[in-house]
Amino acid sequence: MDTLRKRYFYKLSTNLVGFLLGLITMGIVPKGLGPKAYGDFNFLTNFFTQVSGFLDMGTSTCFYTNLSRRQNDYGLVSFYFYFSVILSAVMALFVLGAHLSRAYQHIWPDQNIIYIYAALLFGILSWFVTIMTQMMDAWGLTTQSEVARMIQRVVATTLVLILFVVGWLNLENFFFYHYFLFFFLGGCFLFLIWRNKGSGVRNLVTRRVELKKYIPEFYHYSHPIFVFSTISFVVGILDRWILQLFGGSVEQGFYSLSFKIGEIIFMFTSAMTPLLMREFSISFASNDNNQIRYNFNRYVPLLFSVTAYFTCFSAVRADILIELLGGAEYKNALAAVIIMSFYPIFQVYGQMTTSVFFATDRTRQMRNIRVVIILAGLPVTYFMLAPAEMMGLDAGATGLAIKMVGVQFFGVNVLLYFVARILGFSFWSHIRHQITCVGILVVLALAAVFAVDSLFGFGDRRILDFVASGFIYSLFTLMLLFISPTVLGLKRDDLRMIIEVVKNRGGGRGAKR
Repeated sequence: MDTLRKRYFYKLSTNLVGFLLGLITMGIVPKGLGPKAYGDFNFLTNFFTQVSGFLDMGTSTCFYTNLSRRQNDYGLVSFYFYFSVILSAVMALFVLGAHLSRAYQHIWPDQNIIYIYAALLFGILSWFVTIMTQMMDAWGLTTQSEVARMIQRVVATTLVLILFVVGWLNLENFFFYHYFLFFFLGGCFLFLIWRNKGSGVRNLVTRRVELKKYIPEFYHYSHPIFVFSTISFVVGILDRWILQLFGGSVEQGFYSLSFKIGEIIFMFTSAMTPLLMREFSISFASNDNNQIRYNFNRYVPLLFSVTAYFTCFSAVRADILIELLGGAEYKNALAAVIIMSFYPIFQVYGQMTTSVFFATDRTRQMRNIRVVIILAGLPVTYFMLAPAEMMGLDAGATGLAIKMVGVQFFGVNVLLYFVARILGFSFWSHIRHQITCVGILVVLALAAVFAVDSLFGFGDRRILDFVASGFIYSLFTLMLLFISPTVLGLKRDDLRMIIEVVKNRGGGRGAKR
């Protein structure tokens, strides 16, 4: 069985590779598709991702936490496989009904029905791959699954480069490109599961499922989330739908670019979420709240700091990022990209606090808190996006970005407050860390840009400007690490340990030579 450190190392390595390859992909896809097609793709796929999230109703989290606790319960896997098939059929019937009744013209404004079906398949395959990834983590097969994901990302980048170079990168081919990647990764996961779990998974499809055993268990865990899932789904759809209605596909494209940049940044720390949730679940099963508290206080400020390091620099250099990733057509996305750059840092607290609620079976309490926050955000969306004659600011992608970051900041800190009460630690120490860390890193990023402009003045050589300011920003951050490691979520003992490890490894290599 892999250790937590080893599994996180593999997750982080995969995400680091994914970050670098994602930058290449991000520099190709928005340019290749253009703002309209890029906006259409993200509008439709986001819709079906929201639909699958709604129909899931927290059952995937229940499945993951229970499989983490009972790793040889193969009946649980069979049960959830059939549930997944039913969920997919419901989504397909919904689209078929919208097609036949022609309601699709109102649900997905200005969209071709072929692409709506294509996005439906995208949503189903994406959901299945996510469930299989959770199974790999629950069974402690993270290192092998991350190797497969790393290979998939290399293949993905190679393919998109080929499509772009030969001029075949259009909306239709972009859907087929994603299908191929889903089947590739799913096939790798099936092979790894078959090889590691052997006889346990041979009869998963034909196994007799004990419905009386699993339905009450899932109902008890998930029914408090039903209301939350419904409201979250409706509001999530409405956010993008209102943007499509008032802003159109181009504003949708600007917002999608800003959201994707945030997603890439979040790759570094999202790796830790399922692993920590697994540890929380196991500790909760052993009534070990001290271990949950230790893991939360030990890892969350550090993950927040790592994300803030990338976030603050991305916000300060958003102009170059847009130029490199989107091109001149996306220059009006600047404000949205700057604002959405800060979205991932609060996602860290959002995912970690939610993990505590799920792992400790406090789904009802989490539902009540999040429903209030989500509903409070909907009028803000309307106010930001509606035209002036309808009492709005008509702020387009920028307005939705302001709403998303504002609601995220407020919401996750409310959740943090309740988690602090559950686990018994200081809420205000985490707030102080958030403000201090982000404030100092923004100042360091601005200082790095000022230093590069004053010393070198690269002018139109934007890549050199980006790399040089990033290098100096990293040097400033390294100095901060030695002066005050707590700002970056570390203790002085951690720093001494890191220095000791580096010294020992250096000494070891010297002795061998």
